[in-house]
Amino acid sequence: VDMRSPVMFLQDVLLKIKTFGNFEVFDREGKSIHFTKKQSKQLLAYLIDKQGYPVATKEIIEDVLEKSPDDLNAAKYVSTLSRNLIKDLERAGYNDIVVREWNTLRIAKEKLDCDYYHLMEGDSSYWHDYHNEYMKEYSWAEETNAEILHYSSR
Repeated sequence: VDMRSPVMFLQDVLLKIKTFGNFEVFDREGKSIHFTKKQSKQLLAYLIDKQGYPVATKEIIEDVLEKSPDDLNAAKYVSTLSRNLIKDLERAGYNDIVVREWNTLRIAKEKLDCDYYHLMEGDSSYWHDYHNEYMKEYSWAEETNAEILHYSSR
């Protein structure tokens, strides 16, 4: 056994996600991850909001791009955004975070260390980070924020 090699804990290998306030993504050292396109980052936020459930391209077009679900150029753009997002995450050392399936995308929830997920799983220590704001830069996140507020009032 090499005593010099550091022990790797599961939490150290997970992509760190902050959803309370503004949406932020950090690597294992706590540095912000750079995204080549702002909308790639928003796509990641949207997939995280969906908690690992598969999301159809049409839903992404409507909610993230705010375009008609039948817009073929928008469908191509979602494909480009997802490729960029996957490349950005891989460049930061995170593989298989975004799972592509037939006409859907989903997040590999088990590969994330996410404040929202911890809170929803009942870890009350995350309430001190939540100040009635959840991914406040994205209008589609208002529904989830309302659910968190409702949850907090119970």
